[in-house]
Amino acid sequence: MTDEHTLPDARRQLDDAHHHLCAAQTHHDQHGTYTSPSLLTQLQQALQNADRPRNPGGRPGFESHPTAWLSGIDKMQEIERKVKEWAAVIGHDGRDNIHTLLDKVNSFKWAPAQIETVHEAARAINRWADWIHSALTGDTVGLYDKPCPNCNQGPWTYRHIAGE
Repeated sequence: MTDEHTLPDARRQLDDAHHHLCAAQTHHDQHGTYTSPSLLTQLQQALQNADRPRNPGGRPGFESHPTAWLSGIDKMQEIERKVKEWAAVIGHDGRDNIHTLLDKVNSFKWAPAQIETVHEAARAINRWADWIHSALTGDTVGLYDKPCPNCNQGPWTYRHIAGE
């Protein structure tokens, strides 16, 4: 994949992640927002919220399978490692919320040697966000043709990429 194609795709993945997270927040504002000190802590909060009452259409039985929780945490720890590698490239310590992180990505001037790392980690961020979104709301694919309800950015589209 060429640099010209890789960097825009990385940014698209991050746009997708932004909407996954905002969709989860929109459905679950009663549980707070995902702005805690580390990405893994944010994930753990989302997992804790998953066994609370959800909107109709939430993934049935998710909270009744401890192995799903454990494998989910293992998966997210691996993704967080990639996210931290990516964050180090732009000098981000992982303590800002997802909107600040995305703003930094969009304003950073990437060197060609960094782009493949950014692309890989952007996909990891998107998977992480998609996992939270689908676990909390039961949604697996969607189309946003209006600005994001939380931050009024967009419109963007996203596609479900699990299994890629």
